[in-house]
Amino acid sequence: MDRDGVTVFLGVPTMYTALLHTAIPDGYDLSRIRLAVSGGASLPVDVLHGFERDFGATVLEGYGLSETSPVASFNPPDRPHKAGSIGLPVRGVEFMPVADDGTTAGRGEVGEIAIRGENVMRGYWNRPDATAEAIRDGWFHSGDLARVDEDGYYFIVDRKKDLIIRGGYNVYPREIEEVLYGHPAISEAAASSACRTRSTGRRWPPW
Repeated sequence: MDRDGVTVFLGVPTMYTALLHTAIPDGYDLSRIRLAVSGGASLPVDVLHGFERDFGATVLEGYGLSETSPVASFNPPDRPHKAGSIGLPVRGVEFMPVADDGTTAGRGEVGEIAIRGENVMRGYWNRPDATAEAIRDGWFHSGDLARVDEDGYYFIVDRKKDLIIRGGYNVYPREIEEVLYGHPAISEAAASSACRTRSTGRRWPPW
């Protein structure tokens, strides 16, 4: 970055976390960085704010999957960006939050992101059953749960398969991670749907 006068940085969340918690040696000038782009996984909001504060660069998040070639949404650089949001669908792409009953989830409600557009794959190679499960009525069902705000920005909550139901409440591992990242003594955190059963005390999964 110092040698080549980098002004735009692209990375995954682990790279942002590493840079944020690494002491930059004296003599290195990183002040020319004006824009940073994060993708590949959810970037903790606390890390995003920390990077913007320490490096003086705006961090924009995007979202996509291999099945969407791969970008599907992004925080527009010419509009106010929202921390923790994957932004708006890119040109030629439509998003629809789908509730458990198959209807469209309302603003502020959690739903699975369904994607339709010119970037979506035709199907999985030689896997018609998997294709039929993922693509229904022309919409690709991503398996990612999200909320949509009043401006149409999407906020990933978690993977549908990672949802924890505890005492009738939906608990999302990412929300736990966000709380942990907010603690000054924690630099990295990961939560999963692994649990310990009350009856036997055995941990599941067993790794």
